[in-house]
Amino acid sequence: MNDAVFEPDRVRKWLICEQGHRWFDAARRFIPFAMPASLVADFVLIPAGGTVLHQPAEKPAAVLWEIRPDTFLQTWDQMIQVARSRPQWIQLVADDGLQIHHRLALAESPVALIIDSPEQLPKIDPLIRGHFAVDA
Repeated sequence: MNDAVFEPDRVRKWLICEQGHRWFDAARRFIPFAMPASLVADFVLIPAGGTVLHQPAEKPAAVLWEIRPDTFLQTWDQMIQVARSRPQWIQLVADDGLQIHHRLALAESPVALIIDSPEQLPKIDPLIRGHFAVDA
């Protein structure tokens, strides 16, 4: 994203927390079409082990967490912190091999949606549009 082209109040952060670039690349491809016409998505890759809590909290944003069994507890802690300190952010989970007990725990979490593959991103348009439409 080129900040010179877009007014800062129209930009909404998409924080992609993953190891690698699979979800980041897919989000950059599909999410711009899901955003309300008056808003622009700005994608930020947060590497594995990083935190999203350093990002400004004043505007609604989206966090896509890639969660694997070995990162579940660390990610869970961050998800709860985000839910408490940034309730205007929507949280999505990209399931990377989670077992049933992990998914059951996520059902009780502040996560709006769990997806299994990047190909599912175009199907979540209504959820994304609805989340950001309040802010548009």
